[in-house]
Amino acid sequence: MNFVLKLIIFLSVAAIVYSDDEKFKLDDLVEAMMGFTDECEEPKPTKENAKEVIKFVKDAQKPSKCLRYCLMSQFNLITEGETRLKKDETVKMMSMMYSDADKDLEEIVEMCNDRNEKEMDKCENAHLHGICIYEELLARDYKMPEFEE
Repeated sequence: MNFVLKLIIFLSVAAIVYSDDEKFKLDDLVEAMMGFTDECEEPKPTKENAKEVIKFVKDAQKPSKCLRYCLMSQFNLITEGETRLKKDETVKMMSMMYSDADKDLEEIVEMCNDRNEKEMDKCENAHLHGICIYEELLARDYKMPEFEE
């Protein structure tokens, strides 16, 4: 399945399973995410790894961290060999969930880039970026999705 089709399916599933009055159905998101794992390198991610990525588990397993890198790479948020997220691409993707927040999102991405650019391990770097963005969104009182097991 090509990347654009997988992206459309993933975003469609996310839109269907989430509204302000509902929680995300974790298993549905995991299944959608697993559709992106074909191109991921070793270690091959499992559904448990996908759950850790979706739930922003701080002390995630190494394969979960590598899955986050794989996804960021597929969504063109980071370039192989780089340690900083592409700010414009990242803000554009995050704006799908947080419209009218571009200024905050730009600040968050830049701050997380500055904080994590020295981490050279691509999996750890991607994980640190994900956790940093998540924690900053929470600190700025952005609503985060809840999950139904």
